[in-house]
Amino acid sequence: MKIVIDDKIPFLEKAFENIAETVFLSGPEITATDLQDAQALFVRTRTKVNKELLANTPVKFVGSATIGFDHVDLDWLQEKQIAFSNAPGCNAFAVMQYVICALKEIAYVQGHSLEGKVLGVVGVGNVGSVVAKAAQGLGMEVLLNDPPRAEIEGEKAFTHIEEIAKRADYISFHVPLQKDGDHCTYRMVNAHYLSLMRDSAWLINTSRGEVVDNTALLFALRSGCLEGAVLDVWENETSEINSELLSLVDISTPHIAGYSLEGKVNATQQIVRAWAEHFDIDALKTFSVDADLLFPPMVPHINLQEFDDDIAALLHALRCTYDLRKDSQNLKAFPAEFESLRSNYYFRREFSAHKVSLNPQAEVLAQRLKALGFEVGK
Repeated sequence: MKIVIDDKIPFLEKAFENIAETVFLSGPEITATDLQDAQALFVRTRTKVNKELLANTPVKFVGSATIGFDHVDLDWLQEKQIAFSNAPGCNAFAVMQYVICALKEIAYVQGHSLEGKVLGVVGVGNVGSVVAKAAQGLGMEVLLNDPPRAEIEGEKAFTHIEEIAKRADYISFHVPLQKDGDHCTYRMVNAHYLSLMRDSAWLINTSRGEVVDNTALLFALRSGCLEGAVLDVWENETSEINSELLSLVDISTPHIAGYSLEGKVNATQQIVRAWAEHFDIDALKTFSVDADLLFPPMVPHINLQEFDDDIAALLHALRCTYDLRKDSQNLKAFPAEFESLRSNYYFRREFSAHKVSLNPQAEVLAQRLKALGFEVGK
């Protein structure tokens, strides 16, 4: 058996030894010619999986090491009985880390605490639910919006998206990209929606670039109708992002919110196990990445015992795990290198990989850190 693999999917160099032949190629450059004798294909979002790519090839399984699947023509795959598996929830805690770090950086610049502030979470699936829980752990009021869930569970726990616009200090989007249907999310953040938001509000998008009308957002920021924005995803990010919007967005990153080591491990494990189940390969049905391949955190032990201010201490702890200001500075300095910055990204470690020491009397801070997943000790 032969498997063609996007060369940016980690931890697979030796995974299939004595089981399958593997060929590693640049994801955006994979073509039908490369698949003429391949039975399986492992991709990321940069490979468009459709009839043009797979017709007249022997591929019977496609695995995507991503939470999203808008780069895959699922209807065509189903019609041709080609199995598909992605990795839902694989990077939920990485995206949560990104959003919480962004919120704390905004609060630091504005000189206030997040406690009591209102966060709207639009899309409460694997990622959004983790973000919401973490924000609640920091003392924020969280408003949830998820129409598909509301239809099943009832509307009591959810808030209409326009009500969120009117009430929230921050709104974070975690929806899949749906270009049509009852729950279309394509440009759901448009000029009308932005006009409903408070002029002191912040927009955070880590879902898909096309969820936000970038031209409308540019106008809102330029005219002062919105306090600020954090964008990890952009319209036209594979070609050229809007340079003026980039200059106005406060925190700008190259689609790396979910790029933690743990997230990459989860994604790789999920698609390999799904492949093994499909082809009934017992040896890899419980595949796990070799622990020796996992590098330690840059600051594994964070000492907060000398901090008297809980707000400053929490910000310091977050920056020790991930200082997203540096990623933003890099993209603003080298916008033409978007794809390179993303493809060559150094996977960070999540909160759970870090141990924090603090004074015994810092009980509230300890609760906040534990809510985010840190290991807390004395």
